[in-house]
Amino acid sequence: MTARETTERGERFTTLVGAELVKAFHDRGISGRSVAALIGMHPTVLHGYTSGRRAIPLTVLIEICDAIGERPYTLVIRAYDKLGPIER
Repeated sequence: MTARETTERGERFTTLVGAELVKAFHDRGISGRSVAALIGMHPTVLHGYTSGRRAIPLTVLIEICDAIGERPYTLVIRAYDKLGPIER
């Protein structure tokens, strides 16, 4: 895998984790704006994470998951499963 392919795969994974967060918010009937308020984060910053525009630091992922009652590893596993295998 080339460096570019690795970067693209990482960016795709970031987007998938963000999508799983949005799904978790929706499943719980809570808005991103409400989650941002719960954790003291500006909604625009949270949107950057959930849209995949920003990589989510693990500490932030844990904070968000704690606020919504989700286990971080379940989001990561679901996102990774959607990522698909590495093409060789």
